[in-house]
Amino acid sequence: LDPNDEDLMNEFLQSEMSELTQEEEDALGKAAREAVRKYEEEQMRAAAEKKATRSSWDDDMVVDGQDEKVENVAPPASLSSDVDYSAMTVAELKDLLRDRGLKVGGKKSELIERLMSS
Repeated sequence: LDPNDEDLMNEFLQSEMSELTQEEEDALGKAAREAVRKYEEEQMRAAAEKKATRSSWDDDMVVDGQDEKVENVAPPASLSSDVDYSAMTVAELKDLLRDRGLKVGGKKSELIERLMSS
């Protein structure tokens, strides 16, 4: 956006919002939060589907020049029970939590506990 357009948009929004009652403003805020929640859920669902598709492609990899279904594929590290979460960074732990659709806030020990219990 052009800075002038952005200023004009902010001015317009301020004038519109100033005419709302507190109840209307609260309802609008609630609707906006719900829309964001639904959007984030859809993004997580799409990412999970994409990850599942990639995983199924990995299972159908070519072996020795022939198409063979690979039966004994090791589970991803994030699903393995012997993962050393304490050796991971907080950013890595949060990525795993996001992949599982879990809360990403808290101390490192809380993130690890959340991953281990999921």
